[in-house]
Amino acid sequence: LHNQGITLLKEAEAAQEDSTRRRFYAEAASWFKRADQLDPEALDNVYNLGLVYFQLVSLGDSTHAGDARETFERFLVRAEKKEERANTLYQLTLLEIRAKDWDKADEYADRFIAADPHDPTAYQLKAVATTERGKAELSEAYIIFYNSLEKGKPVENLDAWLGQAKTRYGATGDVAKALKEKGTPEEVRSYTDSSGNDMDSFFYWSKGEAIAFYGGNKRGALAFPAQTP
Repeated sequence: LHNQGITLLKEAEAAQEDSTRRRFYAEAASWFKRADQLDPEALDNVYNLGLVYFQLVSLGDSTHAGDARETFERFLVRAEKKEERANTLYQLTLLEIRAKDWDKADEYADRFIAADPHDPTAYQLKAVATTERGKAELSEAYIIFYNSLEKGKPVENLDAWLGQAKTRYGATGDVAKALKEKGTPEEVRSYTDSSGNDMDSFFYWSKGEAIAFYGGNKRGALAFPAQTP
């Protein structure tokens, strides 16, 4: 049953027309569902069942949104690999964004960041959700984290960069205050936007903390599970 579902899933992915893809995904769902009824502990099957439901919703069949959410949540309870959890939470966040359930999208984006705080897409989706919830200032911080991780580069000579930042932004500015309070970050990532302003992110990975700056002014901070080297 599972193998037949996989075959149909591949057929759907290769199809050119949305109507054909929908048909193959719907057929795959029926096979994965039967396999799930026989062996609900088969984690691969649970994920693939959630995936075909998600794809059906992406193709306009909103009736399966609840099925996708419930099945992916079942998967998350037992998934052990960080990559699997992050990928599933990415899809759940997208699911809620498409449904315009901004509270749920915000919640899933938080869980996505917690699962993999190194993934810039998590911050991008969080920025979307917070913007739609009317939290523009908070959204700006997540846009900074996204841009510095996705488009920026890690600062190579950290001590030299921090010394220049104190001079550039002032000895009593937000950057200097953060360094005094939190100490030297384990990583700094910087990106210059189209206006010529710097987006800087300080990451204290082992503490599970990050701070966002725009033009040297603090725009927000966040906490996540401490990351091992």
